[in-house]
Amino acid sequence: MAKLIKGNRGKERLIRAIR
Repeated sequence: MAKLIKGNRGKERLIRAIR
């Protein structure tokens, strides 16, 4: 689950950059 937390943080940054 620790991997999911790290992935979630990166995904949020990617979504913000795309938006």
